[in-house]
Amino acid sequence: MERAELEVKLLGEKMDHLLVHQNNRLPEIEEVQIDYLEDLMREVKKK
Repeated sequence: MERAELEVKLLGEKMDHLLVHQNNRLPEIEEVQIDYLEDLMREVKKK
């Protein structure tokens, strides 16, 4: 395999790893956002 092909393959593997890691974190991020929005809604209803 040529060096350029190897570099492209490695970059693809890194992208795959990052996407998997990002997708694993999404539920956690969404939960934090929901909690924040619920807090905001409570504050708005108080006023």
